[in-house]
Amino acid sequence: MVNPSPNETDEKTQKDAPQNLSDCDKSSKPICLIGGGRGGRGKTSTQRWLYERAHNAGRSVLLADGDHTNQSLRGFFPEASSPPSAEPAAVGAWFEAEIERASTTAQSLIVDFGGGDQTIKKMSRELSLVESIQEAGLTPVALYCIGGDPDDLGALYSLYDAFAPPATLIVFSRFALPSHIDAVSWLETAVSQHEPFQAILNAGAELVPVPTLSCAHRLSERRLKFFDALSGAGSNPLGVFDRQRVQTWMREMETSFARVTHYLP
Repeated sequence: MVNPSPNETDEKTQKDAPQNLSDCDKSSKPICLIGGGRGGRGKTSTQRWLYERAHNAGRSVLLADGDHTNQSLRGFFPEASSPPSAEPAAVGAWFEAEIERASTTAQSLIVDFGGGDQTIKKMSRELSLVESIQEAGLTPVALYCIGGDPDDLGALYSLYDAFAPPATLIVFSRFALPSHIDAVSWLETAVSQHEPFQAILNAGAELVPVPTLSCAHRLSERRLKFFDALSGAGSNPLGVFDRQRVQTWMREMETSFARVTHYLP
């Protein structure tokens, strides 16, 4: 059973009701992209790709790794900032400081929170995080990752109740599905049978299915960045077939996000 959505979900979707992202005007402001979702749903990999993609295009982006207990992003990008401790007050203060830094420097910001982190929910009880980020001169973007576990939808509803900017991207990770479940069938069932999910999509959130990179574990083991893996760089480079897999995956990622590129850093 999918965890029931809090009552606020229906109220929020009716209140905010943003238009479809593909119809929105392109934003000229820096982006503040905040990732959330249960662990193992491709959130960190997607944010790694977004960060590398921006830098490869010559765009300066700040990276913030809020998962103090499992700093995956810092393992690939030592320049990423992180909170001084896992204590909730410290994480909250660090998060606010990162938004202020992005505002002051007019740079886009990618923030990764670990699965189960309560920072966004706590702040939503005190203020409107969407409005605060907008007042800082940034465009708020939510990136919520789900897989094939029904509990993923419960986590999505909880996050969306706390932070639902007009630019909300729901990334569906095919690799998180059990091998016997068809991705298209699972999505069709999820959309048709779960009214809160339908409400979020009807409010303007974009569903972004992303491809599977079968050799991702080799990149993690070798701490290879995607573009380095593609070029054969590093002391322990990938073989020709895995490089081809990375190239295909990156091309498919561009296709998956093509409709919402104006909401990417």
